[in-house]
Amino acid sequence: YRLLENEEMPGWLYMSKHDTGTIWEGWEGPNSQAGIASLNHYSKGAMVEWLFKRMCGIELDGKNHFTLKPVIGGKETSASCTYQSIYGKIASSWKKEGDHIIYEFTVPANTTCTFIDLKGNLEEYNAGTYRIER
Repeated sequence: YRLLENEEMPGWLYMSKHDTGTIWEGWEGPNSQAGIASLNHYSKGAMVEWLFKRMCGIELDGKNHFTLKPVIGGKETSASCTYQSIYGKIASSWKKEGDHIIYEFTVPANTTCTFIDLKGNLEEYNAGTYRIER
C-alpha cells in the first residue's frame, strides 16, 4: 500500500502525478538512465496483478475453485474488481464503513469459492452473489 499510495519517487502515484499515461522503466521517467529508459514499460505493470490478487483478493486455485482473501490497508476506503474467468465473471469488492467492512462478491455458476476475511475466518460459497458485513 505504501508503494501504491506514494506520490513521491518511488511510488505509483508519482508517475500519474507527472501526467504520464504509461509506466516508466525507471522511477525518474524521461531523466532515467540518461534519457534512454523506456517510457512505456511492463516491469512495474505487475502492480495490476497485486490489485487483483491482494487488494481485491482474487486467487485462482484450480478447476472451478478460487479463493477470495482481500488485503485491506493503507488510506484506501474501498476497492473493486472483476475478472472474466473461463467459468464466468468473478467479482470482488470491499468498503470500509465506520468500524465495519462490507464485502461483496460474485461466484460464477459451476464454481466454488473460499472466502477469508481479515481475521482469518474461512467460509465456503457456491455460485451466487453475496454481501457480508464484518
